[in-house]
Amino acid sequence: MTPDQLGPLASLVLDVPAGTVPTRGLQYLLDLVDGGRIRLLDVELLHREGTGSLATIAQDEWSPYLGPVARDLIGTMSGLLDDEDRELLAADLGENSCALVVVYEWLLTLDVPGLWAADGIRVISEDSLTADELLGALERTDSSATDVRSTESSTTESSTTEGERR
Repeated sequence: MTPDQLGPLASLVLDVPAGTVPTRGLQYLLDLVDGGRIRLLDVELLHREGTGSLATIAQDEWSPYLGPVARDLIGTMSGLLDDEDRELLAADLGENSCALVVVYEWLLTLDVPGLWAADGIRVISEDSLTADELLGALERTDSSATDVRSTESSTTESSTTEGERR
């Protein structure tokens, strides 16, 4: 597999407090998979012990933490993350909480670069924005002319350089 055969990649790290089962969110995630919108690349469940050590929970032990959808996630733990990745991702994890780590690929735009290539167009750069970066850029524009939550279409002129986005 080459980078041009992958859609945009993303990850989520969720702090799941003890006794909380994220059933609705996981079911929605599985609906996105079933609908061909995302591909799960790795799903891991981590637990911060009272001693501060971080443990990876085996998939056959996920049910008490993830509820009935746990069975639908069997096989999604691919091992993409190493111990250093896990520690970094779970750095803000509360004591006796679980971190649900989901690494996924957006499939919605996967075919777009190929369509452009067929027209003689090449992608020379690809980047993503965080929500904070987008909101910061919007704050720097005329707020009366731009509202991303609006259902009415409006045209605004703004230029954001690479330096401003980062």
